[in-house]
Amino acid sequence: MTSHTRRTVKAVMWVLLGTFLGTLVISSGKFVGSDIPVLEIVFFRYVGGLLALTLMGPLLFKMRLSSAFISARPRQHIMRALFGVSGIACSLYAASNMPLSDAGAISLTEGVFVVLIAATFLNERVAASRWLGMVLCAIGALIVVKGERGNLYPVSVETIATLGHWPAISAFAGALLEACDFILIKTLSVNERSSTMLLYTNGFGILFLLIPVLLLWHKPTVYQFFSLAMLGPIAISAQYCNVKGFRLAEASLLAPIHYSGVLFAGLIGYSAFGERPSIATAVGSAIVIVGGLVVTSFQARGQQIIVNPVGEDEHTL
Repeated sequence: MTSHTRRTVKAVMWVLLGTFLGTLVISSGKFVGSDIPVLEIVFFRYVGGLLALTLMGPLLFKMRLSSAFISARPRQHIMRALFGVSGIACSLYAASNMPLSDAGAISLTEGVFVVLIAATFLNERVAASRWLGMVLCAIGALIVVKGERGNLYPVSVETIATLGHWPAISAFAGALLEACDFILIKTLSVNERSSTMLLYTNGFGILFLLIPVLLLWHKPTVYQFFSLAMLGPIAISAQYCNVKGFRLAEASLLAPIHYSGVLFAGLIGYSAFGERPSIATAVGSAIVIVGGLVVTSFQARGQQIIVNPVGEDEHTL
């Protein structure tokens, strides 16, 4: 196994773990309850994340706070925080108001957005085999969404104007916003430390949400507070896994790995909330897996993996 292949395998494993942890965060709306506003859930996620970084980071992960606050790209961090807050809010709203498996299926379009944005703005070469994998993933997602439920979530001018379809529309919006977030992860990780990226994103996220949360505040119960308090550490772990993965391989390669989120969402929905995935969901998910394997099995010739020039010991969380 070559060093290039080893880096690719490591990148895939990091992003796979990050996807599972991210699915837990997106499912939090159902765990916490519908009486807690979505923006309040997102706020707790960022507050908990910042506390986890500042309190446990230096002890457990040898994070250097003194250097973590130094950044040459604060504007890009602000943009990433905006994309992150908006994307998580949209995805949380969708997952809280529709079956998790359906919300996860719609979120699969995130990979398509990432590949298109990476090819357009990062000039990444996308091999024909990867486009084939993307087509298979899209077909699988279409089967999951449409499948046995017919025209449950069609996208048209009429449905956009219908309030009842806002959860599905919100899921698509969340996929696009999170794709933009991942692209910024790719560009920032070239020169920025992981600790810097996480601290800035969580700090700006809290500032953006502070006033809306004060206006919408709903006092959580003890159970709800405990559930909300867990979001930060889980989300930070998911972010770190994604940063590690994107530092090892190109965005167009790793994008389809996030399709495993529909499987994780289905498992969580079934085990925690009794949501039974349909046959269409199972078939579509299997096709998505095949498409993901096609994408990750064939390497585009001549592509170079950009590794962060900053020493690994300097940005390991």
